[in-house]
Amino acid sequence: MRKPYPVILSIIRHALSSENVVFNHEGYGGDHEALGKVTELPTWERPLSKEEGVPQARLARETFEAWRQSQKSPPRLVGYASHYVRARETAGLMDLGLKWKLDVRLSERNWGVMTFIPDETLKKHYPYAEHYRERDRLLWAPLGGDSMQLVVAYLHDFLATLARDCPENEAVIVSHGETMYAFQYILDHWLPEELAIAMNGGGIVGRISNCMMLQYSRIGEDGRTYPHYVRKRFVDLLAGVAALDTPWQPVPAERTFSGKELLAQVAHIERHV
Repeated sequence: MRKPYPVILSIIRHALSSENVVFNHEGYGGDHEALGKVTELPTWERPLSKEEGVPQARLARETFEAWRQSQKSPPRLVGYASHYVRARETAGLMDLGLKWKLDVRLSERNWGVMTFIPDETLKKHYPYAEHYRERDRLLWAPLGGDSMQLVVAYLHDFLATLARDCPENEAVIVSHGETMYAFQYILDHWLPEELAIAMNGGGIVGRISNCMMLQYSRIGEDGRTYPHYVRKRFVDLLAGVAALDTPWQPVPAERTFSGKELLAQVAHIERHV
């Protein structure tokens, strides 16, 4: 029998990075004065921004510490982080008194040429490559990059490690926005079309912003500890302690489908031959 996942799983997107700043400047693609210097670096080496990212990580620490203090008997905390510099810096600045484990399976996917080219430029010069991005969030991949399916495969393996190493603990992970969608794909038992809806802004939160925390808990509203996750929520760590009142939502149970239900799911697909 498989061991359960950590009692509580808290997944945090890193604070604002230099890459976020220059690529989001003037609506995805405006030329920021530091664009050239930032894109000269491999994406994993791009650090937090000094003026916003560093203070964000410190504020995230205050809110997370308040979360831990709010628990009557918090489980032992274990920490994991992506290898990327922006994730390592965020974990370090949060300063939770942990010995963090770095795990490559938590890293951002390879964005290929998009690592060096802002979105608007890419849409202009590679329109066909971008055509299916919003429709096929699971299998679409940037030119020379990886699909979300690969991220999901890595996280399936990582979750098995968590179940083996810390089933009775609370795990905190500092990672990336799309990694958080992939965790939901696995733990919420999503279909590919449900992943697309969430990544296109139709999920619990319209966008997973920097220092947003996704939490899963095996502790139900009745106080019982279950063998699987029963509740989840998003918490904006930058909103302060008040954000800890964000309500929990039920985690969908693993689903099975009858033949008729499978056919109903795909009935809208047009047959061309």
